Amino acid sequence: MAKQKILLNYSYSNYGMKALDFIIRTFASNPDVQVTIMHTYPPLPAFEADVGPMPDRLKASLNLMSQVIVQNEEGVRVARQHLISNGFSEGNVDYIFKCRHRDVADEIIETANNGNFDIVVMAPRPAKITGLFKKRVSTKVASVLKDKAIILVT
Repeated sequence: MAKQKILLNYSYSNYGMKALDFIIRTFASNPDVQVTIMHTYPPLPAFEADVGPMPDRLKASLNLMSQVIVQNEEGVRVARQHLISNGFSEGNVDYIFKCRHRDVADEIIETANNGNFDIVVMAPRPAKITGLFKKRVSTKVASVLKDKAIILVT
């Protein structure tokens, strides 16, 4: 039997943990399920070296952002280990942690299509009043992806 491939768009929030727990409850007992945890982060600003010395405050900000990226990758590794500790075999859990060059929805769509994922799991945050004027990531993903199950964990 072919493995069923699940892509989890992971965030470091209670919603991300809900999605992990949903995947554990629903799929951990099935050895034919492969889960890939995905997290993308915005690129750090690039500065030209020949412009002159970088102000100390800017250096400190860039260092802090770099540290956050390292901590976030560790968070994805912890999420992976949580799946393994709760019933998934080590070989059936992977992760993608990468710099995004487009919006989050486009990164999810490209990864889901290129990786031949069967299911995409997302845990969107509840919309605030200001969010009513923006297109939600989950709406865009659901409208573009075809022949894939989209699961929204709330």
